[in-house]
Amino acid sequence: MAKLLLLFLKKIYMKKLLQIAIILISIISCISNNKGYIINGEIKGKDEVIKNGTIFLRTQSKDYLILDSAKILNGKFKFTGKVETPDKYIIYLRGIPKGIPIFLENERFFIKSQSDNLADAKIKGGKTQRIIDDFKQKDINTREKYNIEKTLLELSDSKISEQKKLNLIKIIESANGEMRKYSDSVIKDNPISNFTLINTIERANTLDFNELVSIYKRFYGKEEFDNNRNVINLKKIINIREKLELGQIAPDFTLKNNKGISLSLSDLTKQNGLNLIVFWASWDSNSFNFSRGLSGIYQKYHSKGLEIIDISVNDVERNWKDTIAKNNLLWIHLIDDMADSISATRKYNVQLIPHTILIDKNQKIIAKNIAINDLINIIETTL
Repeated sequence: MAKLLLLFLKKIYMKKLLQIAIILISIISCISNNKGYIINGEIKGKDEVIKNGTIFLRTQSKDYLILDSAKILNGKFKFTGKVETPDKYIIYLRGIPKGIPIFLENERFFIKSQSDNLADAKIKGGKTQRIIDDFKQKDINTREKYNIEKTLLELSDSKISEQKKLNLIKIIESANGEMRKYSDSVIKDNPISNFTLINTIERANTLDFNELVSIYKRFYGKEEFDNNRNVINLKKIINIREKLELGQIAPDFTLKNNKGISLSLSDLTKQNGLNLIVFWASWDSNSFNFSRGLSGIYQKYHSKGLEIIDISVNDVERNWKDTIAKNNLLWIHLIDDMADSISATRKYNVQLIPHTILIDKNQKIIAKNIAINDLINIIETTL
């Protein structure tokens, strides 16, 4: 009797152990899933590719790197994996226009869409995706509130009066201001988030430098953002911008002039009290007009110690030389074909042209992208 009782208790004990093991396996499986992403999706439509085809997951960046592919059968598909750096991705099918934009992070997602309107797919899941969806809806509401489409159409009319033009610009500025305020509030509520990180990367070259460094420090050292590509890129931008802050020594470079002679910045600056570096291009009307507009300043102050160093960016050499000759641009002209990663344009972190840097004879940076009147004031007080 005692042996039968022991055997019975042993069976109960083993059964309990098995139940505990099953529970543990289930928990471990859930934890494992949380470390990666799972995307379950359904696309409805008549396209053959969604009945039995292949669906792809790629980056939204210019490199168009394909992260994964999966079978799509009767409109249903599933992606699983892990991303080191949460970022913007596109889910797409060959032969169908556009794709499903998604902010991919290591979470669970559910997607429903129509094949003829993938861009407006309904996505559930992902903290950053929810923030982006809210941001998108706010943008739609703001555009409707200020009737932006109509405003832009009226603004494109060449016969519009100056007063009407100013009124329309104010409307656009009000809409932009409302969106900036909303964006700032989202960042304030989510200071250490992928949304804030992506937003900062997109504005990294226009944000105040100290603010940029402050934001970077929030992410640096956080385990969640270890090896995050965007944090690494943010640091790279900071390193570049730090060298271009006021008071720093302007990076040296050597480029060929319009006569084919190689000239170094360090050799040019020693000869002049002030040197204005201007990045421009003959193919860009705004930067060309800016450069041409410096003629009066050059004629007035060159003899007093001002030199202008024009650097044409990624230009066609023949067009560049013709533009210089036809417009009688008398100062120093260099060309940067941006053939390597250490080109002058990249060293100076040029994002838009015209781009200007004012330096003294010791190559110290005095000012950047300043208005003409401010430039004249500095010249007057320095030379």
